[in-house]
Amino acid sequence: MVNGECGVSMKDNSYNFESKSDPLSIVDNLNVHGIAMVRGFLDAGITSTMKHRVAGWIDEDSMLVIRSVDHPTNPDGRQVFVSPDKAAENGEPELVNIFREGLVRSVAEEFFSPNDSDLNPEILLTHLRSSPTAILPWHFDRMQSLKFWVYLEDSTKDDGAFKCCPGTHWEGRYRAAYYMATGTAVHDIPNDVPDHRIRNPVTQEASAGDLIIFDPDGFHRGGVVKPGHERKVVRADTFPVNARRYADKPFTGGWWLRSGLNLSKWFKRSGSRILGDRTRDTAVVRERRSSQLSKFHSRYLGSSSRNSHGQFFL
Repeated sequence: MVNGECGVSMKDNSYNFESKSDPLSIVDNLNVHGIAMVRGFLDAGITSTMKHRVAGWIDEDSMLVIRSVDHPTNPDGRQVFVSPDKAAENGEPELVNIFREGLVRSVAEEFFSPNDSDLNPEILLTHLRSSPTAILPWHFDRMQSLKFWVYLEDSTKDDGAFKCCPGTHWEGRYRAAYYMATGTAVHDIPNDVPDHRIRNPVTQEASAGDLIIFDPDGFHRGGVVKPGHERKVVRADTFPVNARRYADKPFTGGWWLRSGLNLSKWFKRSGSRILGDRTRDTAVVRERRSSQLSKFHSRYLGSSSRNSHGQFFL
């Protein structure tokens, strides 16, 4: 592993994530691999229009922007959330047409059926620039969703293309379920996965207009955006209506699980495997990542496990 890079491009592995524009085919791939790809989802004309629209929304103080957020590992990058409803009211219906209708709607409904879902209430626009640091560490998402991802430009490994570990969405689900059942709040689920737990990763290269659909319970990350490269992505997240969010309302099921009345909080050891210090799980809460991992490294892996950018090689 070099500079935190691991994985091979899609053309170099035996997985087939490509799906027809058919909801059942896509959901079957999601069930097996946790990821599906639809080539040429947007034609060249619509992709060009979206690229122009997004450039205006992300680089200007657009009335459509709900909020902007700094990227945690890409200091020169920019991320903004926009409202597809406001865009449509402003005479720019592309976001609604792409992320609220047709194939995307059918896939979301089929994936969560018979449960209701909140279909892509916000759209995240991301423009990341070159950086020596990978786009986030390996992780699974704390809050459950289904993600729809469209590249506005061709994306290769040098552009920091999306990386995933096929099939790990089942592990992520059970990890999240264990922590929630034993009284951990959603926002405190240890979801950053150390590199030494990653096996068989794949770099998902894509062309402009391709659609990637993935279950973020699977282990995933972005790559490193190399000098002279950039990454432009439009992403939408669909949430199951009754899934727990970061904040539990009083007297809801999640609130009771976090309370002292949940006996699983007090008997966690009886509900889990017994492991030693060297074999225990070292997934961490990202906000506490540095302090927790440095203790593990200093004890077992030595001080050489950091590079000049502070990244860990586990």
